[in-house]
Amino acid sequence: MSGDRTTQLPLVNLADEIIVNRAGTTARILVKLLAAQFAQEASVSPTIASIANLGTAAGKMLYSTAPDTWAETPITAVGRALLDDADVAAQRETLGLGTVTTFAEAVTDLSAITRSGWSRFAAPVTANAPFATGAGMVMTIFYDGSSAVQLVWGYNKGESDTGQWIRWRAFNAWGAWVRLYGSESEIRAFALGDKQTWRNVVGSRVANTVYQNTTARPIFVSIRPNTAATGLLQVSADNVTWITIVSNGAVEYYQISAIVPPGHYYRATFTFSSWAELR
Repeated sequence: MSGDRTTQLPLVNLADEIIVNRAGTTARILVKLLAAQFAQEASVSPTIASIANLGTAAGKMLYSTAPDTWAETPITAVGRALLDDADVAAQRETLGLGTVTTFAEAVTDLSAITRSGWSRFAAPVTANAPFATGAGMVMTIFYDGSSAVQLVWGYNKGESDTGQWIRWRAFNAWGAWVRLYGSESEIRAFALGDKQTWRNVVGSRVANTVYQNTTARPIFVSIRPNTAATGLLQVSADNVTWITIVSNGAVEYYQISAIVPPGHYYRATFTFSSWAELR
């Protein structure tokens, strides 16, 4: 009886529970009474009845499929270990995911980074950065102690020594930084055709005359020799040693061309009917 509520328990045969050891008699009687009460509650509670009908096999856990309806599903040792962890940090350790650090944390030595992920830095207060001034972000990839890859994105208000850099770590030692690209103007300096136009320069070109590419970018030269004109189209890095690109014969009549790098010299030793340059 509890308060004003009376619970009618089924009759229980306790005769077989009375044992000679009087110290255990009360306990045996209590267990039998509790079992009887649980059976009665199960008869009036769908939830308890659903749970009571489940098996007791090892490696199982309960889950609800509908109101007052329960089922079992297997649970592995790994699953039990995760459920037993007190917090996310402990679960990451169980899964072997390593230590979580602040996203893009500030560092003062790029070679001292011992984890994969993002970091930020400011030069010149950062050791082993690929440039002397400015700031940047570094992404460390596949760090396992002896090997890794680092990518740096740098910026310092348009100065020419920043851009994107990469280096590799092998056998516990970092290699040298390699620059991938810098500003738009630096990239364009190596490109042919980007924001360049074809120009007809036949009126300003003379055979056997040396010209220099002073555009700071590669240019493309296209020349059409006169009929039966013989001679060479040549390029030189120093205006001393010349490399022959095309040798035009007396019976040949081709459109000939060459790419001239920045600062290089070029000349045609034959007469021509057209001369165009992409610059």
